[in-house]
Amino acid sequence: MLDLIKEQAVIPKNSYLGPAEILEMHEGGGFVRIRVPGSDENHEVWARWAIPYAHETKRGGKVLVAGQAIDELYVIGLLDIDRTPVAETQRVVLKSGASATVAGGPNAEKLQLRSKEGDLVIEYDAETAKTRIHVGKGDLEFVAKEGNINFISGQNIRFSSGQEIELRSILGIRLATIDAIGKILSSLTLRSRRLKMTSPEVAIAAQRSEIKIEETKYLGGKLSITIRHARFITGKIEIFANDVLQRAKNIYTTVEGLSQLTAQRMKTLIYSTYHFRSQKAFLKAEEDFKVNAEKIHLG
Repeated sequence: MLDLIKEQAVIPKNSYLGPAEILEMHEGGGFVRIRVPGSDENHEVWARWAIPYAHETKRGGKVLVAGQAIDELYVIGLLDIDRTPVAETQRVVLKSGASATVAGGPNAEKLQLRSKEGDLVIEYDAETAKTRIHVGKGDLEFVAKEGNINFISGQNIRFSSGQEIELRSILGIRLATIDAIGKILSSLTLRSRRLKMTSPEVAIAAQRSEIKIEETKYLGGKLSITIRHARFITGKIEIFANDVLQRAKNIYTTVEGLSQLTAQRMKTLIYSTYHFRSQKAFLKAEEDFKVNAEKIHLG
């Protein structure tokens, strides 16, 4: 410290010679605002640099000042050149009151943009390389009237909302997953009058569901349904199949009108008892009619 002072020009007899604290650095570098300790209260004044070491100190640093008057001081030495730099703040203020600030030390600088009310809007942390956008009040909009808006991330993109998340488009909305070469694996596409879902596997789980479809067409290689209880209410059912196999423990069929079976051949196998009851019964065969049993009871 003494070596630094000795390198300066000889100072005449001064009215003040002592330490001071740096409050603010002038952009031009020629002046510095300091706080001079006094007997009653601290005195804040502007001082001129008299040494070429302004870059060696920061806000909050201690310097040695001298001058013939308390308002005409010169910085003639640095008292804590070897100390760890303290946090420094540089601020630019617009006429509206909005400001841009560089805060933090050399290894922890943060760039902050604040509104005229002083609310933090954008913050960039140089150490962590993280950028934050803060909107305490009001809305946040991204507008590109003649271009695209792209969100590109090497990792995850998350959307979280306290209320609703809404996606709207005039042409369509598409969600898709791709493989390493960019081939689409699964996709969900919404058009103006169409919804299309494509995936190698689809799984839906719900406690309760309600589906209303005016017309349905199913095309598939195999269909397997497991239901504890099913109820179908329909006006008409048509089934076209090469083979129909039914397995059940009990079958109960109630027909209010006509029940008709048309077949080329009919075969009924009853392993126990066959009970037939009718108010009137008509059996008619175009050719032979055979009844074969150990006993036949009529009447």
